[in-house]
Amino acid sequence: MKNITIFVITFGLLCTFVCAAQTVNTRISKTFFDGNTSIIDIRKILSPVLFAGDAHTAYRDPAVLFHEGVFYLFFSFIEIEPDGYIYSYVAYSKSRDLIHWTSVKKITQKDQSLNYSSPGNIIRYGKEWLICFQTYPRPRYHTSEQKIRYGDQTARIFLMRSHDLENWSNPELLKVKGDSIAVEDMGRMIDPYLIRDKDDPDKYWCFYKQNGVSLSYTCNFSSWNYFGHTEAGENACVLVRDKTSGIFLFLPYPLNQEQNRL
Repeated sequence: MKNITIFVITFGLLCTFVCAAQTVNTRISKTFFDGNTSIIDIRKILSPVLFAGDAHTAYRDPAVLFHEGVFYLFFSFIEIEPDGYIYSYVAYSKSRDLIHWTSVKKITQKDQSLNYSSPGNIIRYGKEWLICFQTYPRPRYHTSEQKIRYGDQTARIFLMRSHDLENWSNPELLKVKGDSIAVEDMGRMIDPYLIRDKDDPDKYWCFYKQNGVSLSYTCNFSSWNYFGHTEAGENACVLVRDKTSGIFLFLPYPLNQEQNRL
């Protein structure tokens, strides 16, 4: 029986659990991910916690990509400044063994009127990598408010491009309602997720939180067509069940869990 690697993300902490189908085998081959032959020794993973927040920082909304022997972990990074103002960023860290992680690096700007956050996933498009995420505007949000404030009605979804997964372009607004709809009329939207169409290799879908979960499609990542929406929770994840059946698996989160830590 082949070994299986399973990743579990909780809202309190960013965690990873690695399980083997054969319990006597504690060495897990990375060939499960991309065909490269290298080994993770799970006996060396002494704790499932990768990053834990404190009174001034928080981690949530992870998206993981394994590429050429490296785990790239993107997530929302929330930081309270010394003056008490609260900012959100998209940030990342990387690891080769799930134990040793690089220092957290922010890849979006500091701006409470934007608060880029919640990376959905990373896909390969031509010679580029694309990462999608949201804004979560909370202007002048301060610890003195003593309550959680959710992102306002100007929240929108964006993408950035990279050739190396570390250096990223400026954010680009995803006009998923179509070019004829003004930005101010697009409505509040969060939690994007991108997936290639199972039948048309030139077509890509974007799922996002609006009126349940909405979906739009594009063939060039510049012009979009709105398709519709369905009743669902947030943080949608969509997978192709297998290459032969051509069935999509739609996996939205069932509840509105807008918490402030991973």
